[in-house]
Amino acid sequence: GSGGLVLTQLLGWLLTLTSVLLLKPGSICTTGPYAIIRHPMYLGYLIWLGAWVILSNLWFNVLVWAVLLLGLVIRLQQEEAYLAAAFSAYP
Repeated sequence: GSGGLVLTQLLGWLLTLTSVLLLKPGSICTTGPYAIIRHPMYLGYLIWLGAWVILSNLWFNVLVWAVLLLGLVIRLQQEEAYLAAAFSAYP
């Protein structure tokens, strides 16, 4: 159900929260999907969640999607700030 999905996502975020912060500066990938969008994995995640909301046919899941979207936006802002600080050429 919705509760299991939320708990799974929260656990996943907690386990990977420091993954970007622990990376050592090296190089930025700008080819493939990254030439078009900076976060293709997150785009796929949002598409998957949107499909889940539509297929579940429960209005409550729209709220779940919105909460997870908010969490994703916060995470993206943290990652963007880190990358901008670590790479002078980062857009």
